Amino acid sequence: MEGDANIEGPVGEVEGLRGEIADLERRVERLRAQLARAERDRAAGDVVADPGVTSLADTAFGVGEPALQAVLDRLPTGVCVHAPDGRVLFSNRAARALLGLTEAQRAVATCGEWCLLRDDGSAMPAEEHPVNRVLSSGEDLHGYVVGIERPGSADLTWLACNAFVSEAQGEPTAVFVSFSDITALKRSEQALSDGRQRLANILDTLGDPVFVKDSDHRILFANRAFCDLFGMELEAVIGKTLAEHVPDDEQVHFLAVDRRVLETGQPEECEETFTLHGRDQRHIVTRKARISEPSGNHLLVGSVHDLTTRKAAEEALRQSQRLLDVTSRIAKVGGWQIDLRSERLAWTREVYRLHDVDETFEPTVATAIDFYAPDSKPLIADAVRRAVEEGAPFDLELEIITAGGTHRWVHTTGRSRAEHGRPVELLGTIQDISERRRAEAERDRLEAQLEQAQKLESIGRLAGGVAHDFNNMLTVILGNTRFALRQVPTDAPLYADLLEIQSAAGRSAQLTGQLLAFARKQVISPQVLDLNATLSGMVNMLQRLIGEDIHLAWAPQPDLWAVKVDPSQIDQILVNLCINARDAIADVGKVTIETHNRSIDEAYCADHAGYVAGDYVQIAVSDDGCGMDESTLSCIFEPFFSTKATGAGTGLGLATVYGVVKQNGGFINVYSEPGAGTTFTLYWPRFVEEGTQRPLGETVRAIQGGLETILLVEDEPGILRLTTRILTTYGYTVVAASRPREAIRLAQERAGAIDLLVTDVVMPEMNGRDLADHLLALFPSLKRLFISGYTANVIVHHGVLDEGVSFLQKPFSVEELTGAVRTALDGVASDLAR
Repeated sequence: MEGDANIEGPVGEVEGLRGEIADLERRVERLRAQLARAERDRAAGDVVADPGVTSLADTAFGVGEPALQAVLDRLPTGVCVHAPDGRVLFSNRAARALLGLTEAQRAVATCGEWCLLRDDGSAMPAEEHPVNRVLSSGEDLHGYVVGIERPGSADLTWLACNAFVSEAQGEPTAVFVSFSDITALKRSEQALSDGRQRLANILDTLGDPVFVKDSDHRILFANRAFCDLFGMELEAVIGKTLAEHVPDDEQVHFLAVDRRVLETGQPEECEETFTLHGRDQRHIVTRKARISEPSGNHLLVGSVHDLTTRKAAEEALRQSQRLLDVTSRIAKVGGWQIDLRSERLAWTREVYRLHDVDETFEPTVATAIDFYAPDSKPLIADAVRRAVEEGAPFDLELEIITAGGTHRWVHTTGRSRAEHGRPVELLGTIQDISERRRAEAERDRLEAQLEQAQKLESIGRLAGGVAHDFNNMLTVILGNTRFALRQVPTDAPLYADLLEIQSAAGRSAQLTGQLLAFARKQVISPQVLDLNATLSGMVNMLQRLIGEDIHLAWAPQPDLWAVKVDPSQIDQILVNLCINARDAIADVGKVTIETHNRSIDEAYCADHAGYVAGDYVQIAVSDDGCGMDESTLSCIFEPFFSTKATGAGTGLGLATVYGVVKQNGGFINVYSEPGAGTTFTLYWPRFVEEGTQRPLGETVRAIQGGLETILLVEDEPGILRLTTRILTTYGYTVVAASRPREAIRLAQERAGAIDLLVTDVVMPEMNGRDLADHLLALFPSLKRLFISGYTANVIVHHGVLDEGVSFLQKPFSVEELTGAVRTALDGVASDLAR
């Protein structure tokens, strides 16, 4: 039968013996009927007694009837007839063989000569002998099992007996006993019992509960683990359904599975929840199958595996993994492992995030090394090689370029693990330290600025003190020189010497004036000025100062705000800046002077040290000269620092400019690159009459955002990060690149369109205009916004940009950047320089 387990071996043998016993019982019944008829005939006098016959057996069987004797001897079943006193009156051949009777014993043996055993193997008392039992009880025996130890034999024979009493006139006349050998049956039953016990013992050693149910869901067998699960003894489990020990909904589910398995014969395995005694919830997996008995009854055998501990461990592992994942993400620390035998590389989740790849990415050692920047790649490759070959650990800070093109600094460590003296794996960590590196760079920058400010302050105090003392001495020198000149004839040789002394003292007085200006101790007379008017009056003088080969361009912004400053100081700083610009230009060139209104907010100041929020009037002086490198820029405001030949300058020009601007509450920004010229941008506080409200940034455009995609290219990391943050904050999608070739690669790889290119003008590899030309081949409708520390007029004069392009000068505020981007996207090409 499909799905059933087959029952073979001892059980089949037992069933065969049971069939033989049933056949024996049918034969005994037929014999009994024959004896009963013989007894009735004898009582009726129909049988004439032979004087030689003295027993009921003779009468019943008719010794003189050999045919009947022959029939009984042919039966496989033993037949004996006993007198009421136990003597054996008759036995057939099978009985004699089973009882071990010889021909000599057959007429004198009694039932007490055999040692009989009960069915359980214990000694059987005489009163329980089949003959005695039917005589005392008067009731027939059927299938009465006895064991017999035959005289002179150690073998034990088991017999199944049937017995009844024959009576005459109410008195017992004989006891008829029939029996068959069931020794094989008993041995089979014992073997089956032993097998069942062994199986039970084996199942009791299992940790998983095992049970057998009938079709009514009653427990027929359960091992120790099953009983322990319910906290019950075996006797209390057998024959019960145990429904009262689990909740109703779970019981309905269990019974439904049982019925399905019993009906279909298909085994089932279920993972489910099991609540014991209404409080102890366990996670289990049950396996159930159907077996069939020879009778055709179906049984359900099942096992239970408790998953509670494993589930708790798995949940603890998941919690631990989540905790590790969260802490790794917070600390930005990931782990990696290289199996040196298979060369397989494994990453934790944070490492995938660090490289901007999803967890479907399959890293290899080669691809992992390829993520490192060109300068870092040989360092990590050598470190891995030495770790494998020499077992040397490594601890490095390197730069990687993620799959998204982001540059990140990482702290990576690694060490090898060996087995039997050979490295078998590398284990290590990798941590994103970009923020730390930026913070350290910012700290170094601020420390350098502080050191520079302190140095300038110290030099200023020294210069101010020296200038004060020098002025005192020069006053004496100049006064006495003038007094002496009045007393000496003009044609006297001494007169010329006195004039030389006076001239030298005058030049010295100018130097001390510059020192006092740098030290912000110059006596000034501030006035409310329109710088456009002030500077317009100086243009011709400045043009003569810088010479005919250099063109001076003047670009004032209309409606310029008022400032309060000493006009002589404006003259002083413009002269100094134009002279420096002239000296930076080798032959012919251009100097540009521009004015703009500027508003600077707190957000902008947070990213630009030295700036103060407020409204300012800006003067920008630009040249197309040789420019300066970073080391030169860091020293330009120091007194007596000069790049000119000895004797060609005092080194106080820019120091004077610095002092004047600081004395008036302003600040300076310098933008320069070698070979690309220089722009000095001076910020003068806007002047507002007392009692007049001064709205901050009254001319600043309202911040406008958008959803377009912008390709941002800037070689200065700080500006790249700031601009990216501003634009993404206001809704734009930003693709950021620090180099033009990187920008071209990102544009080629991008699936979607790019709406606007925002690029620096002066960069390594190629300038902004050339980059735009490359990208226009990919995106013909690409709009462009150029940014630079130089002013728009200077950039156009250099030939880098065409006139009328969208342009934004650094530094810029959030409002200026978003306004310029919006204007460029909306298709209005304009000069946005300030």
